[in-house]
Parts: sequence; structure tokens; C-alpha cells
Amino acid sequence: MHFPPHPWIRNLFLALAVSQAASAGQGTCFDLIRTGPVETRMNLVILAEGYIAGQEDQFRADAAALLDQFFAVEPFLEYRAYFNVRGLFVASAQAGSDHPRSGIFRDTYFNSSFDSFGIDQVLTIPPNDRDPDPAHGRDRVQALVAAHAPENQLVIVLVNDPEYGGSGGPILIGSLNMAAAELLLHEAGHSLGGLADEYADPYPIDPVEMPNATAQTRRDRIPWAAWIAADTPLPTPATPEYAGVIGLFEGAQYQAQGWFRPRLECKMRALGVPFCEVCREQLLRVFYRRARPIESVLPETNRLEVAGNERIRFEVRVPAPRSHSIRIEWDLDGKPMSIDPVWFLDPRTLANGSHAVHVRASDATDWVRTDPEGRLEATAAWTLNVERPDLRLEMSLVSGSDAARVEVAGFAPRGFALERSADFQEWTPILTNGLTDGRFQAELPVNRPGAFYRAVSR
Repeated sequence: MHFPPHPWIRNLFLALAVSQAASAGQGTCFDLIRTGPVETRMNLVILAEGYIAGQEDQFRADAAALLDQFFAVEPFLEYRAYFNVRGLFVASAQAGSDHPRSGIFRDTYFNSSFDSFGIDQVLTIPPNDRDPDPAHGRDRVQALVAAHAPENQLVIVLVNDPEYGGSGGPILIGSLNMAAAELLLHEAGHSLGGLADEYADPYPIDPVEMPNATAQTRRDRIPWAAWIAADTPLPTPATPEYAGVIGLFEGAQYQAQGWFRPRLECKMRALGVPFCEVCREQLLRVFYRRARPIESVLPETNRLEVAGNERIRFEVRVPAPRSHSIRIEWDLDGKPMSIDPVWFLDPRTLANGSHAVHVRASDATDWVRTDPEGRLEATAAWTLNVERPDLRLEMSLVSGSDAARVEVAGFAPRGFALERSADFQEWTPILTNGLTDGRFQAELPVNRPGAFYRAVSR
């Protein structure tokens, strides 16, 4: 049976003040998923509750199984590479969790309990209706996380109990029951995405505009207007004809009338179904508040002095979605050059002076239609100051002939001209050519004694 999270439980958790009173002098922290630096990743941490000493391997396996379910759902599946996940094991004196209605009580580190607030499947830690002291539960979680995994965007307490149950708020709590992962995903929609519940069941709250809930009925004022087809009626009838489209369906934020949701069904309304397109888009925009389309670049300095012939390696490192690539575009002085992550620039193609290299990386996914903060795109730029030596001309007469061996070397990205003069005032071109690997060699007739020669860039 799927159990929808109760709003008043969540509101209670959201209203509680943050405290760090518990001791963080214990706990073993380890990576479950490591894809990159914490600064450019969404960071999750899973804590063990109701595991006794010697059950760390079991906790690792249980946490991995939970993550397999978590990252089987979009958009987490497609963007798994944007996440780091740490496990934090702390031993309890006894295994399992409290079931007060059945007379079962366990001595566990975070003092977790089913049957919270009179509901069998609401699994919580203090403060709750059984124990109002946060130092026995929530504060211990926060102290351990602060000590071992402070760079986190989502905290999950995994309870070593097979009974279905869980709860949301700043700390997500779930049991080992396979269905509990669905509850945690729904709650992650709140905690990560700032998404609203789409229930129509009455509950006394003051609804506010959210990415997936609105009181607006004018098409141009609906937050998800970009997803609504022109021929979709507004409000949208809750009929099978419109079950597969984004529209304006009445019933959201615990209001049966006057408030609307994007889709007939969504994980923010019913467990066991996908996130709708609007909620998926919002989650993805949140992912990109930390993850960026450009993670790092080479060269690291953005000003380069160029005086030699050695090629310059430019590289951009980008995250890797599961089934599509980040689009990369290099340009040199505004001219497109490459779409590969690594691009080599031959400085012999550049004239002396200042040049600009830019790279643009963007996630062209069609899962996002509105990106007001521009977070699905990033750029980097370099300024190149090219100061290369002038061309060098060497000539030597060929014995017994009217020819000379000519060698031109140096820097001429657009080729050179070999010129002749009798007075150093007027110069006449006698040959134009390009350099190969910075060099030109040939034998040329020299039939004008007393002439002077030079090579100049074109």
C-alpha cells in the first residue's frame, strides 16, 4: 500500500529550529557514489538508524539498494552523474525501530519510532509526539552531518526495519520496505525541488504560488505556460482525453477548488507514478544550481602570452548525463572552430596581437523549456597575446648557376611575399607562398646582380 505523506507532519518538521547540540564524536563516513567535487555536485548523505555494531556491511548494501531505486526515477536517472552520495554509519544498541502500538521498543541511536502522531506508517525521530526533545534525534543527525558531510543538499535516515513507513521535512526518514523509496522520492521533490503537494484533500493551510501549483487561470500567467499546448482548454477537464498532457487541473495544495496543478497525475500527488514534466523541469533547474555545464577548463589561467610554435591545448570538462551529451562550441575571434572537449590551437595561424578564445557549454535537453537564471549554459574565455619573431630570410648562391637557395622561416599565418629592391625604397614582389611547419625552402633564379631581397608577411 502506498502511503501519502501527511502535510501536518511535514509542516511540524519545517517549523522546528535547527540545533547542533548532539555529540558528533562517532560515526563512520564513506562514499556510496562519488562522481566529482562536492562544489559542483548535488550531495546526499544517508545515515544508519537501528543498525547494531557489526552491521555496517548490511547498511552499505541496504543504502545501495535504496539508491538503485532512487536513481531509477527521472530526472535522477538521467542525471545520476551529478550526484555524490555519502553513507554515515553509527551503531545502535539494538536493531530495528519502535512500534509503540505493538509494544515493541528498541534502543536506537536516533530514537526512531513508527506510529507517530497516531498514524502507523509515520516513522519519525524526536522531536515527535513520543519524545519532544530534539537532542535525542534530530540534533544528533545534524551534528553528525555537520561533522562528516557538511556539503549536503539532502539528508536521509535509513531505518533498519522492514515495516513500510517514513516522513519528510529537513530530514527524510524511510524504512527498508521497498515502497518507502517512493515516499522518499516524493519528499525529495519538496526538499530539493521546492515542489508543492498536489493533493486536493482539505487541510487548513494558506496556499502560495509554487512551481507546480497556482491559482492563476490566465494562460500567460501560469508558471508552466511553456508546457501547455495552445489547444489545451484552461482549466483542463480531468478526463482520460487529457490524462497525458500538461494543462491546468483543479485541485492542489489541499484545495479542491481555486488551485491548480500541471498534470492529472504526478508523483507529487500519488506515489508510484513519475514526476510530471513541470516537476521534472524544476528538479533539473535545482540540480544546475550546483552542477554547472562547465566543471573545469585548461589552461587554468585566462591570459596567455604566446611567442613560440607549440600548439596550445584547450580543454573543457563537462558533466555526463546518461543518454545525451553537453553541447560544446569553441570559437576563435568569433569564428567557430570545434565542438570537441579538447581543441588544439596552432599559434602559427595567428597574427601578432591580441586574440580571444571562447567556449560555450550547454545542456540542450528538451526537459527544460524555461531557464530564467540561464543555469543550463556556461562559458569560459581566454585572451591570447601573440608576439612572435619576424620572418627570417637566408639566401646562398648555387655554385655554377644563376640560382640561389632560399629559406624563409618564422611566422606568417597568411603566407609571405619574397620581394626585391635596388634601393631599399621600392620593393617588387617576385614570389608569394605559405610556410609549412614554419618554413619555406626553394631554389630561385637570381639574374639581377646588386639586388636586395626580403621576406614579409602578407
